Amino acid sequence: MANFIWNRSKTGEHDHLEAIRNGLASAHTIWMCSGHLKAGGIKAIAFELKKAMKRGARVTFYSNDKHTEQDAASALATLGVEHIVVDHSRSYLHTKLYCFETDDLYSAIVGSANITSAALTSNEELSYLVSGIKGDP
Repeated sequence: MANFIWNRSKTGEHDHLEAIRNGLASAHTIWMCSGHLKAGGIKAIAFELKKAMKRGARVTFYSNDKHTEQDAASALATLGVEHIVVDHSRSYLHTKLYCFETDDLYSAIVGSANITSAALTSNEELSYLVSGIKGDP
């Protein structure tokens, strides 16, 4: 299954936030790659992150050191989430990729939305959500 997702700021629908929350809801392995990482973005998904950590999910965040707020990094540390910060002078991380695995199922979001409050709720962002069974062509 594949779908485009976008925020509908005029209607108040936040498809990026909903898609990421849905991915976090039951996944056992989670990779979150966001060049920009802000405290508001972590706050928006904190409830689902806490639940994931409680059920023993492996959660790994990647972000760019140049665009990572210290409060966001501290929030992830408090939750016990693995956080890899990429040194922008060696390699500039600009990727937005969110992957979720549960047993033999996967879903992935690839697009323009970072983990910031604005990107998840009101910015004009467009992403592609794909899901299926691991090993699909």
